[in-house]
This record gives sequence, structure tokens and C-alpha cells, in this order.
Amino acid sequence: ELDGVSYGFEFLWSYRDSAWYFSVNDAEGTPIVTHRKAVVSFPLLARFHRADLPPGTLVLQDTGGQFEDPGLTDLGARVQLLYFSTAELSGSVL
Repeated sequence: ELDGVSYGFEFLWSYRDSAWYFSVNDAEGTPIVTHRKAVVSFPLLARFHRADLPPGTLVLQDTGGQFEDPGLTDLGARVQLLYFSTAELSGSVL
């Protein structure tokens, strides 16, 4: 639940690209954004301006400080998905 709204997230590993891709669904499972590459230190949904997306910012953070995109075993371990609400972001820049 983000800002009081339920979302579903799906993360899939691409062996061809050696990268994670993610999709965001609404509470009923209807796709909102699909197959976006999961990269660190960049607002993941920044290019999308849709009313049904979370109003805040989703970012993957490399907790090791290397700024490396997640490998096969890194997502949820070294690389964490963070959400910053609009209230948290007011007055700050990512």
C-alpha cells in the first residue's frame, strides 16, 4: 500500500539482458506500467504521468554504495526498493 492505495509489483529476471524488469498493477491486477528495467538511483516511474500511479517516487537504492544495478540475487538484499511519498519529497530533490 502506497499513500493509501494498493498496488501489485512483479519483478522478472531477464537472463538475456542480465537485468531485472518490473511491472506495476492496480489492486485488481490490471497492468498500469509493464516491463520497465529496474535501475538504481533513478525515479523508476518518472516518465509516466498517470493518475493511477503512486503519487510519490519509487527508487531502487544500492545499499552497498556502488550504484550498481541489481544482479540476479541482489534485489531485496543489496538493492532495496524505496518509496518516497509526495509529503516526504516536498522541498527536496532526488
